[in-house]
Amino acid sequence: MPADRTGRPKPARSAKSLKRQEKRDLRRRTAALYAPRRLSTTGRWTVAAILAGTVVALLLAAATSGTQIAWAGSWVGGPTGFTVTVGMMAGLSLPLVCSAILAGEHPHRVPPRLRCGRPVRIGVIGLGTAGAVAGAVLLIVARAPGQGIDPAACTDLGCWLAVHEPRAATWGAVVAGVTLLLGSVALALGLSADDPHERRANARITAVAGVGVAVFISALALPVVFSAELYALAERWPGGAPFFLVCAGFCVPGGWAAAGLAWRARRTLPRPLAGALASVLVAGGLTAGAILVASVRPRRYRGPVLCQEDFYCLLDQAHGRATMHVGFGFLTAAVTGVLLLTILWRRARR
Repeated sequence: MPADRTGRPKPARSAKSLKRQEKRDLRRRTAALYAPRRLSTTGRWTVAAILAGTVVALLLAAATSGTQIAWAGSWVGGPTGFTVTVGMMAGLSLPLVCSAILAGEHPHRVPPRLRCGRPVRIGVIGLGTAGAVAGAVLLIVARAPGQGIDPAACTDLGCWLAVHEPRAATWGAVVAGVTLLLGSVALALGLSADDPHERRANARITAVAGVGVAVFISALALPVVFSAELYALAERWPGGAPFFLVCAGFCVPGGWAAAGLAWRARRTLPRPLAGALASVLVAGGLTAGAILVASVRPRRYRGPVLCQEDFYCLLDQAHGRATMHVGFGFLTAAVTGVLLLTILWRRARR
């Protein structure tokens, strides 16, 4: 008969197994925090109000263009101060709305000094929703192309800003993105539990997501803002600007593929080094894609003589047949992407 082992004491768990269990518990709590959940009634009403308010705000923006120009001209700091204020309002409103909704659904995660009643939460949600919709619509209207370059013929905010302060809308979008990033990090830290490990994990995940969004916005904005400097770099490139566009097209899928290889090398390289290398390669792929997008022919192109100093205009003035050169860049990106996907597919079938 086998000996009765029920009375034997269980062996003590090692420090390594305890640390692994703590990491598993931390991952489980973080996954539960970021797991997709069904929106509450307040959240559904907020989403419906944002969608309906966007339509109403677009109609009001089209009808009040003169008032917008008057505000931008008399604002503290001029047109740039106006767009920066609008960007801060748009970027700060969304975290406020999310914090008010989550404070009602998960009051145990809110510090006692920040807890408030239902009327205050509804007021914050209403004002934040209105601010987010109004700020986003004004930023969109500020970036919209105008009807002309003559100040007397400008009837909308986009045309007026393009004449008086061309980079005002860009500064407003950048401020909106930075404010949204900081507000998201503060929201993740404020709604974390008292566990410092969970607080750091939430801050790290939110910061990585925010930095990714910031890099994406910067990659789209910088080639448009510094188009003349970008064209000067393209002319100094070996082979000239046409070959520069071909190289940019190759770097779009190539950067993503190289980033994947760098992240897979984290087993041999230090994890921070592999992450930094993958991030740089992803940013390079995004920048190359933004360069191709910025080099597309403008919608209201007036020819190489009357056009503005953008990348496509300078390329057409210097080399001619700019559409063909830009098309070669997009064709290179498509062919490289298909080849890389074919290689990955064949390797996965092995």
